[in-house]
Amino acid sequence: MADDTFDGGEGPAYDDDDIEFIDDLDDSYGLDDLDLIGLDFEDVADAIGLPDELPALRLPPETDLAKAARGTALPGTLARLAAWVGTGGRAVTDEGDLAGSDAAEAAREIGVEGGELPFMWEFALTSDWIRFDEEDEDDEAGPVLFDPERVVSGETADLWSSSDDEDVLEAWRATFASVLSGTFDVLGDSVAEDAEEAELDGQGIAMAIMLFLARGEGLALTDISEVMLDTATSEMEEDEAEAARQALTGGYGDPARLVTGMLASLGAVSPPEADDGAVRLTPLGLWAVREELEEIGVEVPLLPASVSEMDAGQLLLVADDAGPDEFEAEADAWVAQREPGQAARELLRVAADEGPDSRLLAVSVVTRIGAGAEPVWRENLPVPALRAYAKIALTGLAADPDRAVPAELEPLPEDLAWVATDMLVLACDDEDPDPEAVADCLGDSVPAGEETALFEMISRVSHPDAPGVLAHIGQYHPDQRIAKEARTAAHKARSLRNGS
Repeated sequence: MADDTFDGGEGPAYDDDDIEFIDDLDDSYGLDDLDLIGLDFEDVADAIGLPDELPALRLPPETDLAKAARGTALPGTLARLAAWVGTGGRAVTDEGDLAGSDAAEAAREIGVEGGELPFMWEFALTSDWIRFDEEDEDDEAGPVLFDPERVVSGETADLWSSSDDEDVLEAWRATFASVLSGTFDVLGDSVAEDAEEAELDGQGIAMAIMLFLARGEGLALTDISEVMLDTATSEMEEDEAEAARQALTGGYGDPARLVTGMLASLGAVSPPEADDGAVRLTPLGLWAVREELEEIGVEVPLLPASVSEMDAGQLLLVADDAGPDEFEAEADAWVAQREPGQAARELLRVAADEGPDSRLLAVSVVTRIGAGAEPVWRENLPVPALRAYAKIALTGLAADPDRAVPAELEPLPEDLAWVATDMLVLACDDEDPDPEAVADCLGDSVPAGEETALFEMISRVSHPDAPGVLAHIGQYHPDQRIAKEARTAAHKARSLRNGS
């Protein structure tokens, strides 16, 4: 297993600034303040206040997930351990561990170092790869007793050897859950005295949920480590906390690296690469966390696995977990399954009804359709939310670019105001306000010195986000003059909508 995990020591350096999503998680969910003792998925979800529904997720078909699961390293190791234990069983100590000579033999048989065996043993016991032997009473109605002195091969080993994809995934998921908790159980039992008060329980589950919320963006391993160590020592005095942190990392290394390495050997995460330092859940990992969340009542809608089966709204959701190039390829494949006019009409219907992020995404896909979308652009000239984009697209599709733009395609002030509002909505994040981002986006929307005129146009446009955008600029723009003018325009926008 050693070749499939991360080095528990210092390892390569990762840039804390590569992935900033963790800061949003701290602000939204207060992860540093959690008491994680003995928590399961439901406890952690309740503690961080997860909503009842999370954004939709796209996963491969079950057959592909099962194929990926069969190819992972850790279940193979646990299967060898279960086979070594066998149906005849192996004797264990009063603590449920192997005796020294048997432990050495087991490590050799399954191909791990001696220091890794406690983790394999913990994973195997807690996910039923092996179990304590049962002694049935003669009376069929009598109780089933457990022999704490002997272990035998368990049900998960049988599921893993099945040809049924659902059984294999059930075995894989049971192992995933054990890694999230069992890694820290073993670590907590073996840390130095200075770290005995560190709270590691529940941290693996919290990490899994954080990675699920981050989706394709991932989280920097250094950020995960910082949150994990801070949470583990949050109840200690500063000097005690520092001693505990040093003790935690002195044995098996950074706990975040340790559990991430175990998850990588399970195929649940993609390990960090030198160019971005991010840890990401694989499709298997996303599937497992979604299953856990669905069981506790957190709904995560599932998108069709094939893009050809999606409607336009579902296609746009793919962008949440895909890079720009990947989404462009998926969108092209979606369009190719339809007549160009039909594809454009479906997308622009969503664009008119949804917010600026979906609208701009849909417009970009329809623009790529080219001339086949021209009739649909003309159909949408009367639609306020799409008029400006239709004019821009139709002007670009003109046969003779040297000819004057027809009067009906000349942008009106309200058209420009609508597009500017759409763009500014994307920069105005009330949960994580960034004054420089607001200033940069405004600078891209209007020449310096003409902000007042733009604010006036935005205040009059029927865009539902106009008052909020102006208020946000008024609160966060670093230029006090511009901020004051935005606040004045926000007040006017609200007055116009209230009829006063």
